[in-house]
Amino acid sequence: MTDREISNSCWLSILVLLIIAILLVFGKARAQQVPMPAIDLSIISQIESSNNPLAYNSRSGACGAFQVTQVCLNDYNAYNSPQIAKKDLFSTPMGYKVASWYLSKRIPQLLKHYKLPDTLENRLICYNAGIGNLIKGIKPRETINYIIKYQRLAKGR
Repeated sequence: MTDREISNSCWLSILVLLIIAILLVFGKARAQQVPMPAIDLSIISQIESSNNPLAYNSRSGACGAFQVTQVCLNDYNAYNSPQIAKKDLFSTPMGYKVASWYLSKRIPQLLKHYKLPDTLENRLICYNAGIGNLIKGIKPRETINYIIKYQRLAKGR
């Protein structure tokens, strides 16, 4: 073998090792990605209102079994049609529709926009305390208890 052939052989070996290393790293990263579990909306309804479709929070204005706020309803109506009125949230199917959309579509969009991880905990924080609190790193005691209740109820199912 000439010096040039040896040099080319060394570079080829280095390139092959580099490609193998890259494949191992990306393969390991892909294998570690765990799909986001579906949020159980029956648990959300239980925590929010004890499954009471007529529940109303006079402090926040949240309505229905899923305690949908005006902000969430406005967001839903901005992206969906037909429009849903606040009074419609007292209907469990309508409240379910808005809560489901918010937890499975809108919150993930917001998390992606703010480059925050899409985890069950982050979705629950957003639903309970709002994306603004998550961005600021604020987790109110109520929200901590909310997450604990959700996890406890989910384990029992």
